[in-house]
Amino acid sequence: MTDGGKQKLEHELRNLQAEKAALENMLGDAADKLEEIAESDCEDEDTDKAKAAAKRYRRVIS
Repeated sequence: MTDGGKQKLEHELRNLQAEKAALENMLGDAADKLEEIAESDCEDEDTDKAKAAAKRYRRVIS
């Protein structure tokens, strides 16, 4: 592999790692907001759905 090819792959890897980190942050923010909704005055079914979704999001980012 040429130095140019290796540098290009390393650059792509860094970009993908940054994208992954951004997506993890977005899921964490979404989980936080869902937990806020779950703590508000919602019906029990909606609260349970919000908590379950937040739990799934946190599992994805762990």
